[in-house]
Amino acid sequence: MNYYFLLEDEKSFIKVLPKWLEYMGFYNKRVADIAEITEDCYVMQSGQGVTQLITSTSLH
Repeated sequence: MNYYFLLEDEKSFIKVLPKWLEYMGFYNKRVADIAEITEDCYVMQSGQGVTQLITSTSLH
């Protein structure tokens, strides 16, 4: 199973989340980009605020 984490910021939570997941026994492999997802992976994407997220998604 794959997981996609959409984060509000890219400073604190992007550093904390992988450590917290490991502590909780979550051993999926982290990949840098959604295109790299295979099986049992996770990706973290920062929305950088609602305005940035809407702008980014409307361009694709």
